[in-house]
Amino acid sequence: MKTGEEMEKVKTASLVLNQFQQAVWQYLVAIVGIMSPDEGSVEGTGTIIELGGRVLLVTAEHVISQIEAKGYLGVAFSNGNNKAYTCAPGPFIKHPPIDVAFVCIPRPELPASDRLVCPERLIGRSSTGVEKDLLFIDGFPGNDSKFWQLLKGIRSKTFTFAAYAGVSKWAAFDPAIHFAIRFEPNHCIGIDGKSADMPIPPDGLSGTAVWNMRRKEVGPNWTPEDGRVVGIVQRWDPDGQCLIATRIEHILPFVRTWGLHACQNAL
Repeated sequence: MKTGEEMEKVKTASLVLNQFQQAVWQYLVAIVGIMSPDEGSVEGTGTIIELGGRVLLVTAEHVISQIEAKGYLGVAFSNGNNKAYTCAPGPFIKHPPIDVAFVCIPRPELPASDRLVCPERLIGRSSTGVEKDLLFIDGFPGNDSKFWQLLKGIRSKTFTFAAYAGVSKWAAFDPAIHFAIRFEPNHCIGIDGKSADMPIPPDGLSGTAVWNMRRKEVGPNWTPEDGRVVGIVQRWDPDGQCLIATRIEHILPFVRTWGLHACQNAL
């Protein structure tokens, strides 16, 4: 049985995670490989961001490459539960060495989409501090997301959790490029403030934005607006029981270099 102090911590954790999820969930989309007009497969998660006045959909490079390798008809992304999906308006710009890809998209608008654009001010310039603060992830596990023509859209259930930095055992892990997030039930907090029910393997979480909630850094005056995107999930490390993310310092130069030119040509 939990003590009163432990119950209070659970209550606080649940409140904080709910507040943060409500602030960021509409930036998320499921990345789908179109198999036919009747069927699709959720292959990963993406985030809609604004950078340099352009709207971009950012995800992991291997998510897009595996859709192409499987010979799917194309790439689509969700606009909200039971809303018609949108086909990517052009090819993704890919950078395999850091496992990041993006495509320029029109700004989402009601009634076709209930997604929002993550403003540039919430995109971190540095991932410094991720080893010391609580990290937040909200993504679309493939097993909990389905695409049906009957619903004219993608019915998706996100997986939400927070955890501290982990220690990777992946041979190619480079701390200058990557950071790790613990991915084990005893060290991850679910949206209800309890241990999260982990999807193993975490298919569909690739491409998910990682947020540094910055609770410790900001202190008692913290609000969800203090959170910053500090990386993108690229893989699961089963030996280290953690997720591996690419640091934002390596993502921003690539997107800035190619983003404006690509958007000018695409839209």
